[in-house]
Amino acid sequence: MGEQEIEVPPAAYFTVKIDSDYQAYVIPPGSYSRTVDYDGIDAERVFAMIDLSASLNSTHDILTLKVNDKGTQEIKRLWAVAVETQNLVLLNPDAVNKKNQGVLVFGPFASKESITRNLQVQILAVPALLKIDFLEVKDRIVWSSSKGLSLSRRIWDMNLDGEDRFQVTTGTEEIIHQTYPSWSPGMEWIEFDELDYGAAPEEYGNRVYIIHPDGASKRPVSPAGKWSEQAVFTPSGKALVYSCSARQPESNSDICLAEIKGDYEIDLVRGDGFYWDGDSFEQFTSMDVMERRAITPKLTVDGKYLFFTLYENTLAGIPVAQGYRPYMFVMPFDPVMNRPAAPPRLLARLYDADTISNARRYVQLNECFPSFSPDGKNMFCFLREFVRTSPTTFPQNFYGIARVKIEELLAAGSNVYFGDYMERVFDIRAYQKSINAYYLNFPDYIAEQNRIIFNSQFNDFMVVIDALELDEKFQPKSSPGNLLWEISVNFTPRLPPPMIRGFYRE
Repeated sequence: MGEQEIEVPPAAYFTVKIDSDYQAYVIPPGSYSRTVDYDGIDAERVFAMIDLSASLNSTHDILTLKVNDKGTQEIKRLWAVAVETQNLVLLNPDAVNKKNQGVLVFGPFASKESITRNLQVQILAVPALLKIDFLEVKDRIVWSSSKGLSLSRRIWDMNLDGEDRFQVTTGTEEIIHQTYPSWSPGMEWIEFDELDYGAAPEEYGNRVYIIHPDGASKRPVSPAGKWSEQAVFTPSGKALVYSCSARQPESNSDICLAEIKGDYEIDLVRGDGFYWDGDSFEQFTSMDVMERRAITPKLTVDGKYLFFTLYENTLAGIPVAQGYRPYMFVMPFDPVMNRPAAPPRLLARLYDADTISNARRYVQLNECFPSFSPDGKNMFCFLREFVRTSPTTFPQNFYGIARVKIEELLAAGSNVYFGDYMERVFDIRAYQKSINAYYLNFPDYIAEQNRIIFNSQFNDFMVVIDALELDEKFQPKSSPGNLLWEISVNFTPRLPPPMIRGFYRE
């Protein structure tokens, strides 16, 4: 009998067909709907904006797709979803959804630009088919919520208007606690911390996981039985940087990096003031670090700088009763090799003089969890500034959201005052009093809407998400509005970082 021909009906998707001579060609879609039903994301089908060509190598194991943006606008984030295969296995998707369909991430595309991806495939027989749905995926907010639970939390996401809410992680167990989520740039993954209070002693610990936005393919990244938390993705979406404890005998909390495949974990920065230069640990500061802990890592959008915090182990000379003195450090980082590019250094002085005794202004950074603008020029966080009014008094002059001109500050070096590169955006004290909240923090910046989202906490059982609209000078247009108001804990809202050109291409 001869080879059985695969019938190809009028296509609702792009169809890549590999014929009996192992030649690949593309059948474009016929009629289709732009509307997409895909849990956990906002997406639109963009067939009219896409041209696709395909070729198969001589050993029949690499299928090359060339995608061209033939439209007039940029496509910031494009998914190619393998909705159906016949006689073909896709071996290296970026993620797999709950329908067991491979997901490939492309972008960003400029108008008329092409991107090529080499896909590892296994051809089981010929002819073979691969049907592809092309989706432009839009930004969403991910957060941790206690909705429907009393003490534990699950991961949710929603659109930028606070609607279309979707529960990403499921289960009602009170012993499972999931917090601090964040997106990969391609939005194919959400990372989060998970603490299972019922785990066996050798497995107990806060662990970093990833999951596809529709709730599929959950898997751990950090090792079991150790404490890991507050991760962020590298620009490639292939690795995570996070706080990690009990890794080195010399320190208590470090900054670690692991590939999401779970192949390895490396210690980038130790809490006792040493960093990994690729060959050995080298000292970068002689500071007496409190509890030998390096915490709260955050990468800039382009991945070229890694920020983290060290607390100096002294109360001496602190002009205000705010506890130990936190210092922000910055380390040049190679986002391609995923390793330090230079030693960490102090970002800036916390006071505006050579010593604290003759300073007039002082910045407190213990509540600064930074968010960076996509252009790399600005950093937003909660902080406090104190201004001396007499030799013995140092009252709080500002407490709220500030914009730090981080590009200028990085260029200025360490021996400058942090506050000289800071502009006040929103002093929260009056707003905090008006809504009777006792804590506000965890901001993230929506560049396209020039809006900051943040948490307002009323008690241990109610935390809401607010949004602050800004004008072109980064000043509030009005008082914050509620983006998500529920009698539950809705914690640490996060937006996806934009995709950086070149990182998702192979």
